[in-house]
Amino acid sequence: MDKQAQIKTINGEIYLWFDELFLERRKKGLSKEKIERKAIKDKIQQLFPGALLKHEVNGAPILLNATYSNLSISHYRGGYALYFSNENCGVDIQYFKNTLLKGKDYFVNAEEEELDLNKTNLHLIWSAKEAFFKKQKGNISDLKKEVSIKAIFVDSIQLAYKGQIEMVFYRAFQDFVLVWT
Repeated sequence: MDKQAQIKTINGEIYLWFDELFLERRKKGLSKEKIERKAIKDKIQQLFPGALLKHEVNGAPILLNATYSNLSISHYRGGYALYFSNENCGVDIQYFKNTLLKGKDYFVNAEEEELDLNKTNLHLIWSAKEAFFKKQKGNISDLKKEVSIKAIFVDSIQLAYKGQIEMVFYRAFQDFVLVWT
């Protein structure tokens, strides 16, 4: 994958990029939060000059003075994803890590145990729930119990929430997965 990508979705656009200087900045003593906030604000200004990033009481991001009113943010160790939409949306970038298998009981429910729980699928299950949680603006009290992954397809994931079936979408890369609602 290139150092940055733009993905057009049904409801908006996702911008994905990587900061190769992230670890260097951390070694210089800059805080993770400060680096990430600056990178996100800079990218928003680059894409939508004059836009304002605000947050709801629960922390969900809101975008003012831009083409899109809704925004979902994901970041991890210099990898960033911003999903811009005019509808509630969620995005999650999840790097492959071995510790996810050890913690699967935290997020995989009994119904999902029937799925093929290989390394990629475990990351997709976690990421799908995270992206959906963001779309719901954090209004899910127990992701493990309330959100259930029904099926994982080539580029989409079927999940159930409150008796409704929803589709989320993904791309799997060599080192990570990107999932969006």
